[in-house]
Amino acid sequence: MWKFVSLLKLLAGIALVVMAGITCLEIFTRAVFNKPILGSVEIVEFLCLIATAASLGYAQKRKAMIAVEIVYDRCPEPVKLVLDILTQVLSIFLCLVISYQTYLYAENIKLSKQVSLTLELPYFWLVYFMAFCFVVAAVVILLELVETFKK
Repeated sequence: MWKFVSLLKLLAGIALVVMAGITCLEIFTRAVFNKPILGSVEIVEFLCLIATAASLGYAQKRKAMIAVEIVYDRCPEPVKLVLDILTQVLSIFLCLVISYQTYLYAENIKLSKQVSLTLELPYFWLVYFMAFCFVVAAVVILLELVETFKK
């Protein structure tokens, strides 16, 4: 599972680099040729979604999410363990609900044949990808929950 999360992390990094490249190229073409790149904003938006969704599992693995530790740090270890389990179970549930609702949204986009405004590209696959990445995040949290129970 961790290799797959690392592969998604690599995809997120590539998306960020391509976003930066497109943005720099857009600035260059506007400055030199006084012409924008057609659809560059849409492409950057798509890449931003890919980078964000693909990094969900990795961010969870690295504990890079925002946490409120002011009260947590003062709790005794048994209370921390219960809070960890409760948080992980709720997080798994939330990720799966978000994934399911995102999947339904992608189905709706696909059936209605919606496309992007400028390039007229179908984008339902991006929404499917986002739903999939939430499932990956849920699996990462589930693996953490198993580790918590081993404590």
